[in-house]
Amino acid sequence: MRALCFSPTGTTKKLAETICEQWKIPLEDITLQRKEIGDFSHGIFLAFPVYAGRMPDVMAEIVRAIKSKDAPAIILANYGNRDYDDALLEAKDLLEKNGFHLLGAAAFVSEHSYSKIVAGGRPNQEDLKKAVEFAEKVSEKYHRGDDSTPAIPGNYPYREKMMGEPEKPLTRENCVDCKRCAKHCPMGIIHWDDVSVVDDGCLLCCSCVKICPVDAKYFGEGRVSGFRKILEEKYMEPKQPEFFL
Repeated sequence: MRALCFSPTGTTKKLAETICEQWKIPLEDITLQRKEIGDFSHGIFLAFPVYAGRMPDVMAEIVRAIKSKDAPAIILANYGNRDYDDALLEAKDLLEKNGFHLLGAAAFVSEHSYSKIVAGGRPNQEDLKKAVEFAEKVSEKYHRGDDSTPAIPGNYPYREKMMGEPEKPLTRENCVDCKRCAKHCPMGIIHWDDVSVVDDGCLLCCSCVKICPVDAKYFGEGRVSGFRKILEEKYMEPKQPEFFL
């Protein structure tokens, strides 16, 4: 089995690495380098963050190009304590359309990319213990020959994707020009020669905001700021991981 992870802020990768360590398989981080994927005849483990209740478009594009003949698939969706909505269902549908059969899925909670206090500091040690538990339960199911497809929550049509005016991160004057934001931008749209310049195509993943050592990257009074206020008012009660086997 091969494992793919898309993780702009690193939280999804932390969970996926914990699971892959249990299975003793390498994790391929495709956040920055999304090259030709190759062979998945022995199965796939797919880990990604949830954006507005859906899979990230860049991950969905990759999955559409992966083909199989009834190989097992395992999914991990990582969300910021609001809801994962239709993200797992969307991933399941894409994988099954391309010939995989779903063996198991999980929804985990991590610090929201828009806020430092909504699920702040997660995944924590308890979350990582749950990741180990999920890995063990999937292994048990596989080794006893149970290829039943778990029921996955979600709705049709899928949740409508967040729309609105395009938004880009801004840069404060205290920027030290360390280039971390440019290095870690999954879309490669932050200019190396001037990190305050950002091209179109921002995912609003907040990788640049989270990685900045001096809090110089931020979003202005747009969608990100507005949604952060809603999250911090309504979604502070901690949610827990869910397994589907």
